[in-house]
Order: sequence, then C-alpha cells, then structure tokens
Amino acid sequence: MKGLPILSQRSFSDVKSSTTVLDIYDVAVALYSLQDYPLIGVLFRGRILKNE
Repeated sequence: MKGLPILSQRSFSDVKSSTTVLDIYDVAVALYSLQDYPLIGVLFRGRILKNE
C-alpha cells in the first residue's frame, strides 16, 4: 500500500530577465536529476512546464 506522494518546492532568485523558458526548464531537470524523487513540473512566471 502506497501513501500520498511527497511534493516539495524550490525557488531561485536573481534569474536574469533574458533567461529563456527552455533554459529554466533545463536547469530544473538537471538539478532534480540529482534527487531521489522525480520532477513533476516547473513553474516559471505563472506558467507550468510539465516534465514529459
């Protein structure tokens, strides 16, 4: 029997305004690949980028 998933959130400051959505997503995927848990999605400027 499995329990509910564990969700966590990370925030990053001092991100340049010229940073592209793809750059943000790529960094998030790279950082979360170091974790034991999968990345579910990335929220950037109110837009949800899903890990598909």
